[in-house]
Amino acid sequence: MNLSDEQWSKVSVFLVDSEDEAGGGRAAAPVRQIFEAVLWIRESDGAWQHLPASFPPQQTCYNRWLKWRKSGALDAALKVIASDLGQ
Repeated sequence: MNLSDEQWSKVSVFLVDSEDEAGGGRAAAPVRQIFEAVLWIRESDGAWQHLPASFPPQQTCYNRWLKWRKSGALDAALKVIASDLGQ
């Protein structure tokens, strides 16, 4: 699922933190693309190892998914766009 700018503005408040803006080291993967990868996994019922190459690396996406799930950020973001996801 490609998020509209409106959808992203609604969910980004739950998903973006200061860690995403920290400098140094390797450039961080765009948080929006990571969230779209998570949505792809949910919609396709696919496995992380089958994540298309158009998304950030699977391990990056998986690690962020774990972080968001543990913190509750993922559930909060999904609730905001539940009607767009057909839920």
